[in-house]
Amino acid sequence: MNSNMNTPKLLGAAFLLQAIASLISGLFLLQPLIVSGNIIDSMTNIANNALQMRASIVVEMITAIGIVILGVLLYLTLKKQNMKIALVALGLYLIEAALLATSRIPAFSLLRISQESVIAGHPAYLQTLGNLFYES
Repeated sequence: MNSNMNTPKLLGAAFLLQAIASLISGLFLLQPLIVSGNIIDSMTNIANNALQMRASIVVEMITAIGIVILGVLLYLTLKKQNMKIALVALGLYLIEAALLATSRIPAFSLLRISQESVIAGHPAYLQTLGNLFYES
């Protein structure tokens, strides 16, 4: 009985965790590193602020965990109403979390390429690769 009373609080906490982590990662950690329309400056910022870039990626992983927790809690709440819809919703939340987690792979690559580009003096092929990973 007590767990049923705590579920709405946990749902709210999971939602806030997911929303706040996503906001922190995108607006406060990653966005200041990106110079719109200038991949060289963006790559230089990323290379010079590797810890900030890594923190952005870690916070996005926390967002993915929050999405999974949110999906599980919603499933536990909604399965009493309609099991099939609850399973579909859970599956969609799991897919969203998996896509978010895998979308951070290019960010790791961009960090490494940015570091190599700064060391090598920004050769054109590393700029192209950096732009590709940034757009991914």
